[in-house]
Amino acid sequence: MFGETTVMLSAPFPELGIHAPDPDGPCTFLIHLHVEDADRMMADAVAAGGRIVVDPADRFWGERSGRVRDPFGYEWMIGHSIEEVSPEEMQRRYERTGLPE
Repeated sequence: MFGETTVMLSAPFPELGIHAPDPDGPCTFLIHLHVEDADRMMADAVAAGGRIVVDPADRFWGERSGRVRDPFGYEWMIGHSIEEVSPEEMQRRYERTGLPE
């Protein structure tokens, strides 16, 4: 939670030394957005020029989420809560299914 704090992301400004990652290169970090409707938000991101990296699906940690790479090369995990999962249950599910791609 950020409370009253505003978080801003910048477009690339090479003249100021601010560069975007290679859109086709490896992901160096991931921005996770928790939203009301992950499927809708991901569809909106694709309509705006993003591409799906991981399809939205129900995840063992109690979230429906997927990943999108924007045209600048940044990757976003977009998800919404579908259930509360205890740490013990989360571990059990992880051991059974592993991490998503």
